[in-house]
Amino acid sequence: MPAERLSMRQVKEILRLKANGLSNRQIGKSMQMSPGSVCRYLQRATASGLNWPLPEGMSDKWLRVSVF
Repeated sequence: MPAERLSMRQVKEILRLKANGLSNRQIGKSMQMSPGSVCRYLQRATASGLNWPLPEGMSDKWLRVSVF
């Protein structure tokens, strides 16, 4: 069964926590997901040129298209 996608709120939280200096392991523990999953979402965000803070006015729809 494929993994469930994260909500955009959760993706934003991963970016925020990483910007605050937490490790992938710490973020995973906080978000109840594996460090590998955290890494994959961060890689997708980096490939899309996204980091924290997100650009002003970025909608969840645009974020979803960018990360997925």
